[in-house]
Amino acid sequence: METNDDDNDRKFTSLSTRKLLNSGFQFMYGLNDIYDGAIQSCIEKDSLLKRRQNGTV
Repeated sequence: METNDDDNDRKFTSLSTRKLLNSGFQFMYGLNDIYDGAIQSCIEKDSLLKRRQNGTV
């Protein structure tokens, strides 16, 4: 991880998958797959708020 300081002494961290990909690693899922899976899991576990018929929560 690299840390970059700006004028306000805030630190930003950046991540790179370059080394993984250069070593032959392949991701099984993309971001859309991950989000879809997380949402589906929440729906199955009834963790998401359900909207009332008038559209309010």
